[in-house]
Amino acid sequence: MPKPAFISRTVRIALIALLAVAGSAVAVSTATGGSIKPKNGAYYQVPKPGQAFGYVNTEAGRITGGGGSLAFRDKAGKSCAPEGLSLSEGKVSFSFEAKRKVRPNSRNRFVISIKRSSYSPTVRGTVSGKMLSRNRATLTFSLSAGNCKAKATFSKAVFTAGG
Repeated sequence: MPKPAFISRTVRIALIALLAVAGSAVAVSTATGGSIKPKNGAYYQVPKPGQAFGYVNTEAGRITGGGGSLAFRDKAGKSCAPEGLSLSEGKVSFSFEAKRKVRPNSRNRFVISIKRSSYSPTVRGTVSGKMLSRNRATLTFSLSAGNCKAKATFSKAVFTAGG
């Protein structure tokens, strides 16, 4: 009597492993969900009294500008105010408008280069960040103006309607 035509044990194990890998790849691709489109408004970290703050404005899924109030320091570590800007409670307020509106990339990150701002003409630097969800973002400001520099990260920026 002839043996029934079954798939060999090695081929069965290979097929099961292949299906498991393909299934997990599909699950991972649907879990990440692609890039996050920012809502229209602003992502802003609410400061405690006397603390620095930062924000970015968004429109049509793109970052259009922003600003904040940061502690600028000179090389000696002393508080300073860039030329044309005033120091208030140890912080300097500034704002900027992006020359080109920036959309977060596929990893939900963005970088805006500030070369010249009509609101704060002496401030230069970058504002980078990551969209954590449609309601949350992390923002990093790295700015300089003359001999004064400021760097701050705001990890709990939340969406605020209307900017």
